[in-house]
Amino acid sequence: MNDSPSPEPPAWVYKRDGQLVPFDADKISRALFAAGEALGRPDAFLARELADGVVHFLTVESEGVTPTTGQIAELVVKVVRELGQPALAEAFARFGEQRQ
Repeated sequence: MNDSPSPEPPAWVYKRDGQLVPFDADKISRALFAAGEALGRPDAFLARELADGVVHFLTVESEGVTPTTGQIAELVVKVVRELGQPALAEAFARFGEQRQ
């Protein structure tokens, strides 16, 4: 039996302007929901499930390293696409490009 503690998601994230802010997984969920709205298919449950998947992979990939919002956005697109939602991944990517 493995008693080592489970890795946790990052506590902090670097924004594009270099500012260090607390990590908030709900922002991923809200952004995915907004991307779904843009497609005419808003689904809060799906957005939350996909965000949970992204946080899982982010936790594994960023262990001990503070990620940037750009790195997180790239991971969201990759994970959402691999979880069978390519149109939503594309809409999320477009949504992010518009914010820049």
